[in-house]
Formats: sequence, structure tokens, C-alpha cells
Amino acid sequence: MKQYEILFFDRHTEIMNYEDTSNLVDELEMFERDDVNMIHELEDDGSLGRTIWTEEEGLFVRNF
Repeated sequence: MKQYEILFFDRHTEIMNYEDTSNLVDELEMFERDDVNMIHELEDDGSLGRTIWTEEEGLFVRNF
């Protein structure tokens, strides 16, 4: 199952599954939340993969 690392503005991070991340992205895109700085896809080995969402650019659809 895909996992994502969520970086918040207060510098803490959380690991979420696809469903929770998708719900979070929906909230961010509808401007219901403003506490997330970046979302990265995690590789199978736990390393950071592609960036799928940033506060400046929004969702990178091709990566999600």
C-alpha cells in the first residue's frame, strides 16, 4: 500500500496511507486546511519519492 509523508508548517511530519492522503489533499484544494507545507510519496524502502503537493503549487496530478 502506498504511503505518503506529510510535512506540516510546524515542522512535524506524519505518514499516511493513500485514502487519508487523498482526503487531506481534497481538504487542502478546497482551502479547508492551511497547515500543510508538502506531501511526498514514499518509496518502498522508506525513502522520499516524488512530491505530490506543495503549498505554493497545489497538487501535481501527474504524481498522484
